[in-house]
Amino acid sequence: MGRANRQRQDQLDSATRTLGDLLFADQAKTPVSEKDWVGLVQTIAAGDQRALHALYERTQRIVFTLIVRITNNRETAEELTLDVFHDVWRRASTYDAAGGSVVGWIMNQARSRAIDRLRFEQRKNA
Repeated sequence: MGRANRQRQDQLDSATRTLGDLLFADQAKTPVSEKDWVGLVQTIAAGDQRALHALYERTQRIVFTLIVRITNNRETAEELTLDVFHDVWRRASTYDAAGGSVVGWIMNQARSRAIDRLRFEQRKNA
């Protein structure tokens, strides 16, 4: 493939990428199976702090990004991101795989926290 064709293909590829593609552009990282995600949550539920750290390292960027987009405030997003993972630590034993994926479960918690914070700020400023 010639250089011009490769550049054009790169432009097309970048135009069709999702947020996840951009956040996880490091191709050295292999995708994590849902079974592995569930295993991490189960290990967290058993009290393993290293498992929580591993889950945090793999998901904190997308959690933070979602919260920033909702709240439009970096400091709030940093605070709420930590709150989300504190909740994951406390509520890992309540995770039910029948209710959705682990990442979906975490992102739903992040979304809920961000919306709750927006509502609180709106009531406070009203």
